[in-house]
Amino acid sequence: VQTRGRRINTSPTLIFRMGLFDKVTGVLSGGASADIMLSVKVPTVRRGDVVEFEYSIKPKSSFKCRGVRVEVFSKERVRGTASVGKNRTSFNESTDLARFTKDILPATEFTEGVVQKGSSTILIPASAQPTYQGKMAKNTWKLVFVIDIAMGLDLKKSVDLHVL
Repeated sequence: VQTRGRRINTSPTLIFRMGLFDKVTGVLSGGASADIMLSVKVPTVRRGDVVEFEYSIKPKSSFKCRGVRVEVFSKERVRGTASVGKNRTSFNESTDLARFTKDILPATEFTEGVVQKGSSTILIPASAQPTYQGKMAKNTWKLVFVIDIAMGLDLKKSVDLHVL
């Protein structure tokens, strides 16, 4: 098949490969699917404060998980240029500065359509780096809600935080 001078491959092999990819990604997620709602009561917190959050999980299918946890982490991104002689090169680095985890639920079986709601807290340590944005570097914080799927892709939902 040709469209505007470009040839489009519609061979059965290509269609089979696309179907195989869909099957593989379905297997990797273990068939687990859910709508996750995550809200933070106050998204701006001071170092040493507690982040309060609420969650809601509405499974789209029935599945088992190894547990549910929340993570709060800080990521620093640095970009710039470096010169060696007449040569200039650009760099873009990303580093996890801190990661804190708290278990919310133990291994659980979710039933399709049965909503689970709850709330919890997690501490931002007093020694944590604050959120900042400069010309060449920035530090961001996220709260990530994770449903740990055994031998599959985890289900996640995240919210940005601002740490003072």
